[in-house]
Amino acid sequence: MKRRFQATISATVFLVFIWGGLLMAQNTEPVTRRELKREADYLREELVRLRKQVQKLSGEKGVERPDIQDAGADTGRATRADLGRATQGLRQALVDLTLAVNRLQAKEAPGKPRKVHRKQVADSTRYRIRLAEPVQNRTVTIRNMGLDVVVNPRLIVNGKRNWFSTSSILAEVLEPGMTDRDKAVAIWAFLKDNRYHDEPAHSDIEVHDPVRFLNVYGYGFCDDSATNFMVLAEQAGVKSRVWGLSGHVVPEAHFDDGWHMLDPDGEIFYLDDDGKTISSIETLEKRADIIRKYPSPFYTNADKLIEIYSTTEDNKVSPYYKRTSEAVQTMDYVLRPGESLMRSRDNWGLYFSSRFLSEPKQYGNGRFRFE
Repeated sequence: MKRRFQATISATVFLVFIWGGLLMAQNTEPVTRRELKREADYLREELVRLRKQVQKLSGEKGVERPDIQDAGADTGRATRADLGRATQGLRQALVDLTLAVNRLQAKEAPGKPRKVHRKQVADSTRYRIRLAEPVQNRTVTIRNMGLDVVVNPRLIVNGKRNWFSTSSILAEVLEPGMTDRDKAVAIWAFLKDNRYHDEPAHSDIEVHDPVRFLNVYGYGFCDDSATNFMVLAEQAGVKSRVWGLSGHVVPEAHFDDGWHMLDPDGEIFYLDDDGKTISSIETLEKRADIIRKYPSPFYTNADKLIEIYSTTEDNKVSPYYKRTSEAVQTMDYVLRPGESLMRSRDNWGLYFSSRFLSEPKQYGNGRFRFE
């Protein structure tokens, strides 16, 4: 049997759930005994609630109580690392009981297909984990501790970063009822905030698919940001194109009966004299004063930008970027029993470049492991 599941986590920071346990912040920030006791009390309450659910669903009257030491027994000063160690048993028991409840509920749920080994069932299992307070972690691990193949596991924190496919990316970026202008600005802001400028590891379609661009790399030049803007905009139903300006590459989106330039790499778009209309390439070719009025946070040399836009003989819409872009990739994978995926915010010096480039400015490493 293959089981599909989606882990949904209530938290205030990104990636805090480890399959089979929870990671606590490993730092030396001091905590009070009151904080430690509050955390332990919350976990005990959750354990009691989950034990009752297990008893009700299974019909058993005596569910074994885990042997857990009093997390508040320590005296003197403690750190958050101490808090993590002190409550580790509670957290592990909480996860085990959560899984037990889910399995029992799945057995009783009406209309569920019969679960047969090696037969894929089209269900999505969610685990919602509430954290008592914000935590920060360097790594997150998803591990398949069962006997079935897990299909497409993913982590979603507070409903964000479900970047599994282009459609799920847009589901996060867009809201119902948005105008085409709203969509274009939202996509521009999303790319501006979730990528950085660095020499790309590829020079072709590899970084011109939003799923790979955002999940695998996260960096590129102006043409990569412009092309991904075009892909996302057109997937959202907004006509878009990419301009080559001989020294810079920018996208335009079509809305309100005209073309409008929004540059995610330069982190800027410009406004016409009315203070509302987003300027087009055609306008910027003639209006150096507009470029000076709205400085780019990234391209701070206004004179150079004015030169790039005003030398119109080399400004052209490039069909190359549409030919070398796509929206077909997903972050799908499976975990066999005993297999795990670990992703880290840090790295140990491993990175990929098809052109033997220097090390990227920022990147993280990960590891698939089968035991």
